[in-house]
Amino acid sequence: MNVWKTLNLYVHTLRYLRLSQIIYRLSRFRKTSIKLTGIPACELCEETFGSKCNPRESVMLSENKFRFLNSEEEFTDGVSWHLNNKDPLWIYNLHYFYDLIAENARTRFDWHSKLIDHWIDNNSIGEGVGWDAYPISIRIVNWIKWSVDNNYNSEKIRKSLALQTRWLLKNLERDLLANHYFSNGKALVFSGLFFKGEESKKWLESGLEIIDEQIKEQILSDGGHFERSPMYHALILEDLLDLLLAAKVWSNAILTPSKKKWEKTIQIMLGWLEYMSHPDGQIGFFNDSAFGISHRMGELADYANNIMGNQTAPKYLTNTYGNKKTIINHLSPSGFIRVMQKSSGFVAILDVGEVGPSYNPGHAHADTLSFEMSCEDSRFIVNGGTSSYWSKNRNYERSTAAHSTVEINGESSSQTWANFRVAKRAFPKSLEIKDYDDSWAITCAHDGYKRLRGSPVHKREWIFEESAVLIRDMIEGTFREAHARFILHPSVICEQLSSIEWVFRTGGGRTILAEIKQGVSLLGWSQYAPYFGRVLKTRCLIIKPREGCSVLKLNSG
Repeated sequence: MNVWKTLNLYVHTLRYLRLSQIIYRLSRFRKTSIKLTGIPACELCEETFGSKCNPRESVMLSENKFRFLNSEEEFTDGVSWHLNNKDPLWIYNLHYFYDLIAENARTRFDWHSKLIDHWIDNNSIGEGVGWDAYPISIRIVNWIKWSVDNNYNSEKIRKSLALQTRWLLKNLERDLLANHYFSNGKALVFSGLFFKGEESKKWLESGLEIIDEQIKEQILSDGGHFERSPMYHALILEDLLDLLLAAKVWSNAILTPSKKKWEKTIQIMLGWLEYMSHPDGQIGFFNDSAFGISHRMGELADYANNIMGNQTAPKYLTNTYGNKKTIINHLSPSGFIRVMQKSSGFVAILDVGEVGPSYNPGHAHADTLSFEMSCEDSRFIVNGGTSSYWSKNRNYERSTAAHSTVEINGESSSQTWANFRVAKRAFPKSLEIKDYDDSWAITCAHDGYKRLRGSPVHKREWIFEESAVLIRDMIEGTFREAHARFILHPSVICEQLSSIEWVFRTGGGRTILAEIKQGVSLLGWSQYAPYFGRVLKTRCLIIKPREGCSVLKLNSG
């Protein structure tokens, strides 16, 4: 990458940042010092966490063997907390201590208590990634849950928790904001409830202030999380459920108005997540998303029901169109549209929104005007998913080529780069939802390619007929080449009937006839990453436009 291109990327990345983010980032270079004495007492409770929440799968396979992100590591001479041969996210997971609240955690109590002691003895204050604010935030919550569930009051653990909280308070991620900052606030609330005394009251007040402020900032009016990632939406929803449960565990510590606000937010977030999940109950892959990191919609709904009872019914804040045959739900603030076609069994989720919050699109992909489609309970057309935040594959997985949309001149619609950065980005425009009596048409364009020579503009139209869907891609302006990609789920079997006809059979046995109405088609290869650490090869229908237009018709058999 030449110097001028790199400079251009930096300029168009930094221009979206808030001044406060830059100031706080510069302040992170200062040396942090915390008080080491005067550790407050803690308050254990009869109520527990484990009986209400859905436990994760265990990641601790033995005292010294761990499995994160589909990658195992066994330590022969005690756990090494500062690895150089692992993905940074794997190391973060090691410091999270999620196994403390995983399934059958109480059977591993001795392992856990030894592991916590080992962490305290081998992670000096402020040294290593274990003292980054995000892993501190997750670890504080998990240690507190574990202590309460086991009625375990260890002076060593209590001291470490207090020191970690003091460190966190001085290193809040105000430069990054978004889901990390929300997690910081959650940890402060947990510490404020767990500990007694004036210092803990300040932790609680600071945490509640962050949570209240960030609910307003991060949760859009349709219930969606503003990073537009279904996976991170589910994680934030779980954070709120944990907070609400903590308010019940330490009853009367948090005022009713805050709890009511959390309950209302949980309801609308559940509604949003249901629309962004496929009929198989799993999330759609938009922006950074993968299975196995967050709980499913059904699991989170069960968790909410365990805490809130009959008040847990999701609220659906969408603009609804359609008729008995086709139901369209427009999640307008988030920029997603869900279409359910009853006669064909098609369920489609369309991305017609911005890539994410302007000042932190770190989990954004160049996936504007992409879509995913299921036929009954089986996935059919997909986006590529996310397998890693740090591998060489990261840039590809964020690119337009890894999504079911149109790539022009080999470029991405938004300039995703350096793992978590976005420079120039696509903005959608001219969205229309029209009723044509016997069909519904959804049309949207974006300006992400106008930076290229010829200023091309991609416009996509989805037409939902009774038992068929047409996808028409139009490119205005001049361009060298374009590819409309339709990435097929690995379970889909493909057969070519002619130069313009294909037959696809889903994993559930449904037959779909694909007709190329305009453009030249070929069957290529792509990749599908349903989990972190797992990448599968899969087929991809590619259509090259003719005279700036390509048309694909999908008929349900």
